[in-house]
Amino acid sequence: MTSTSLPSRPKRIQRKRTKGWRMPEGAVYVGRPSRYANPFRLRESRVVRGRGGVVQLYRVDVPVEYAALRTERSRDMYPEEAHSLATNLFRSYLAVTPELDLEPLRGRDLACWCPPGLACHAGVLLSRANRAES
Repeated sequence: MTSTSLPSRPKRIQRKRTKGWRMPEGAVYVGRPSRYANPFRLRESRVVRGRGGVVQLYRVDVPVEYAALRTERSRDMYPEEAHSLATNLFRSYLAVTPELDLEPLRGRDLACWCPPGLACHAGVLLSRANRAES
């Protein structure tokens, strides 16, 4: 019996600045300044001290041209919440930006700077670009 390997599903890759790290062949970078970058930028706002140690808080910047997509006032957020908000805003952005061609991303791994385990617009792009044809 001959074994056939199934093609691997496209995945999100975290870019790194460590010496010797290379982006996998065929992967597409979707961070800034690429055309697929999330326009909703996370910005460090302040550091707080808690029982668990020091935590960096963030704010999500919403460009003026997308102010209508804003769902809440800007405020300090923990990393998980800030990444989630920026990712949800990106989903809304895709809904009002039908001219953004996702076909070049189909079947490709996508690379961004977001840490694994946190929401990222690359995950949204992976899902949308690899939807089954109807």
